[in-house]
Amino acid sequence: MLNQTSRRCYRFLWPYIKRYRPLLTIGFLCVVLASLLQLLTPWILRYGIDFISNGSQPQDNLVYHFFVNHLDFVQPGHFLAGYAVLIIMVVGIEGSFRYLMRNLIIGISRRIEYDLRNAYFQHLQKLSQSFYHRHKTGDLMALASNDLEAIRSMLGPGLMHLVSTVLLAVVALWLMFRINWQLTLWSLVPLPFVAVVVNRLISRINKQFRRIQEQFAGITSKVQENLSGIRIIKAYVQEDQEIVQFKELNREMIRRNIDIAKTHATMHSSIELLLGLGIIALLAKGGGMAIERQISIGDLVAFLVYYNMLAWPMIAFGWVLNLWQQGLASTERVVEIFNLEPDIRNNEQTDFSISKINGDIEFVGVHFSYDRNEPPVLRGIDLKIAAGKTLAIVGPTGAGKSTLVNLIPRLIEPTQGQILVDGRDIRSLPLQLLRENIGYVPQETFLFSDTLRENIAYGICCPRIEEIEQATETSQIKVDLDQLPLGLDTMIGEKGITLSGGQKQRTAISRAVIRQPRFLILDDALSAVDTYTEEEILQRLKTVMQQRTTILVSHRVSTVRYADEIIVLQDGCITQRGKHHDLIQTPGYYRDLYKRQQLEKSLEQL
Repeated sequence: MLNQTSRRCYRFLWPYIKRYRPLLTIGFLCVVLASLLQLLTPWILRYGIDFISNGSQPQDNLVYHFFVNHLDFVQPGHFLAGYAVLIIMVVGIEGSFRYLMRNLIIGISRRIEYDLRNAYFQHLQKLSQSFYHRHKTGDLMALASNDLEAIRSMLGPGLMHLVSTVLLAVVALWLMFRINWQLTLWSLVPLPFVAVVVNRLISRINKQFRRIQEQFAGITSKVQENLSGIRIIKAYVQEDQEIVQFKELNREMIRRNIDIAKTHATMHSSIELLLGLGIIALLAKGGGMAIERQISIGDLVAFLVYYNMLAWPMIAFGWVLNLWQQGLASTERVVEIFNLEPDIRNNEQTDFSISKINGDIEFVGVHFSYDRNEPPVLRGIDLKIAAGKTLAIVGPTGAGKSTLVNLIPRLIEPTQGQILVDGRDIRSLPLQLLRENIGYVPQETFLFSDTLRENIAYGICCPRIEEIEQATETSQIKVDLDQLPLGLDTMIGEKGITLSGGQKQRTAISRAVIRQPRFLILDDALSAVDTYTEEEILQRLKTVMQQRTTILVSHRVSTVRYADEIIVLQDGCITQRGKHHDLIQTPGYYRDLYKRQQLEKSLEQL
């Protein structure tokens, strides 16, 4: 009986398997034919040996009678060569079917792995931001590589050898009964002991494999973190410490692999020992029966060959069970990810008839908390921004500014309250439509390992040269193109490592404005540029901002002073709101910030 976990894994894999049912059917037909032809060879060998030893025409020698009745032109002296040719023909045909079965079944398992990896990546794209806060990147990478490979091995070699070994074992035992039932019963004595060994060790292998997969995920996470943070590691001179930690992880990986190798070795050697003892007993028993002419020498030879054939199914069955245990363990890990539904998605509230967004946005009593057991990050936010207007948000670190703007593209959802876009609940808008109308420059700039041109045009299909030039002019990254070897076609390295912090931010601004979105969100997007460049960018952004709803988040008064409305966030609440000239005359956080920055500017001039 299959347990609930196994049934869930099989249900998950079945849609991927059934796509290839016709080819799989042909593949398994080849498995059956190859196995039957393999079993035919010892039977022919039996007849050949009996022909040599008897020197006569035994009544049950079907091959001999075939030669006599249908190939009467063959001389009796050449019959022995006929047996040899017949064996060669059978082995050749068997090899052809074996080639086809491996080519079809293992090839299909590769295609299933391809489909699974694509589906896995596609599913990851749908999951919400909170999912990535809870799961390590290394774990997700291990699932995409190691676990999917284990599933492929289960569906390819595992499934193929399972059918082959079961068929070989059943038919070989039947043929052994045909030769001599007493000798067959004698040969079955070691099999219960083999079953006990396999049953005991296979569960241990499953646990050990899961521990190996977990350790592999840990190593992958460590490598990923080191490659991403290599500059910090070097800056703090922690290379030796990281090497030591990696060696410890690797040493544990080796130890766990050695443990499973020992278990494998124990299982295989135990099976071979038990079957070897069975061969000794069969030689003693069968040899006596042959001497007493209860069976022929050909019978004994064929019987021993069939018994040796049983040795492979016994060993292979343990190996196949191991593949299935590993594959099911990996499938279970993958299913856990596939069963996760994105927290934020289109649902029954979504109105797919909406095809256009004007740009009005309103927050009505919005609260937000990352954890129910912790105090809310945002409390009672009431805010309205008309289409084409600019809102600026200032406040101390940790006040909730980035959290507030993350609610607009629905990267997170409010825990209480409502957000309206053009008077409609934001959850009624198709998610893709909403995000297509947003140009977002997050606080942490991320660039892809590609050319500067491709990073600017990311998310735009076939952008015109004029659009790219206008975007680079708006962000002022254009003035730095002469410093780059190939201009816009310069490869900027992983995460834009070859660019300065200011160049990264300006590239991200270009990427946002080229979309011509209805909402433009700049979350501290000018913090890494100097004041002169900031002024140039803001002057060029004015034209862009007039046509769309803009939200500016900044710690600089110089960035937000031209906004239509400025709000001050403190402890998740709006404590001040108004225009720049009104707020600098009102006691509070904004006036203090303005005075402090004016003082800093004066000191710099001195």
